Amino acid sequence: VKLKEMLDRDAFRISRRFALHVETKTAPDYEDSYQRLSVWIKSRPPEQEHELNLLRFPMFVHCFLALVVRGEGAADAPERFVRAHAAEHTDGGNVEKKRQVNQL
Repeated sequence: VKLKEMLDRDAFRISRRFALHVETKTAPDYEDSYQRLSVWIKSRPPEQEHELNLLRFPMFVHCFLALVVRGEGAADAPERFVRAHAAEHTDGGNVEKKRQVNQL
């Protein structure tokens, strides 16, 4: 078995486990998955929550880009997603993150 095939299989298995596999998701699915991730992170003990919160912004961008690339369903799905969740990433003192969200 080639290394690339093994890595592809592992990546597919991991993406399915975290419910973020692009081929099967629709706009509401991405919004729901991101919301569930956020709720789960907020439910963690404080020492874990801080570390896990670092994953939320990359996941936010991943979901946004997936909605843009897929382009199916409501044409305004990426914009609605940003409006619904951008405040979570623009609050606070991280100026660079605010700039990145505003560029979406």
